[in-house]
Amino acid sequence: MPVGTSSQKKVEFVAKQAPNLPITFFQSQGPRSEQQDHYSVLQLSKPLDKAGMSALFSAMSAATNSKGDRSIGGATVNLLAISDGRLIAGNLGDSLTTLFINKANGSEIKAWPLSALHVPGAEAESKRLKPLIDPARLFIEQGRICIVEGESSDSLGISRILGHERFKPMVTQTPEIQEFKFKASECVYAQVALYTDGITDVGNHMHDDLKYDTVLFGELINADKRMTPDTALSIVMGYWAMENGLYDNATALSIDLKKYDGKTPLLLAVFDGNGKHGNKVAKAAIAALENHPLLN
Repeated sequence: MPVGTSSQKKVEFVAKQAPNLPITFFQSQGPRSEQQDHYSVLQLSKPLDKAGMSALFSAMSAATNSKGDRSIGGATVNLLAISDGRLIAGNLGDSLTTLFINKANGSEIKAWPLSALHVPGAEAESKRLKPLIDPARLFIEQGRICIVEGESSDSLGISRILGHERFKPMVTQTPEIQEFKFKASECVYAQVALYTDGITDVGNHMHDDLKYDTVLFGELINADKRMTPDTALSIVMGYWAMENGLYDNATALSIDLKKYDGKTPLLLAVFDGNGKHGNKVAKAAIAALENHPLLN
């Protein structure tokens, strides 16, 4: 059952809290009006496992695997299934999911990555892409996957994404999925956030040249004077991005695990449209999610 769904509007920023859930949302519209961010929060009838998470990605892939507009557009996606004591995270692209926890008063908050960065320059992706290079059609140049089709050419800075079928086999829709067990009762601070690259691509912190990483961002957030045990993580992320040179659409969605009762399994999703028709890809993926038998 959907709890909250949003398509970004052209406003400076929106910050709000979900009704009856310890979830906060931040969205800011950058200059790329044709590429939109989306988020969705759904209540599940039962906890989701890694197989179920994989099935959701397969459904989104099938929904976005069509010719026409979706082949020249794409969308990154991060999914996070939450139940009592367990997080299941899966992602495609350069949006990230991070768990921030502090187990003792006075200690620093630690950032634990729950997603991988799918760009050609990342070590794991570089190894995967190397045997797929076709110098006449598909190759990597300046950290981007380049394609040549007749007299036309294009490039993409993401190596795993929904849509963008013409970049196959280099670009894949196979996600990375991981499970993390935790006890919020053992922490004085425990929040997890899903956020698009618009949050982190500010100033000198860029994902495509790997200057940015989860640990570095965790240190920056940890040093923010606004961070207290009761501060909504997504709001701090959003304000930090605006203050440091926001130039892309930005979305952050966070949940306070200390205030989450664990009784209602949840699925959190963040999408970032990419390319001319990325918005259509994101909407098709959201529809596939919300109508999936596992969620109904």
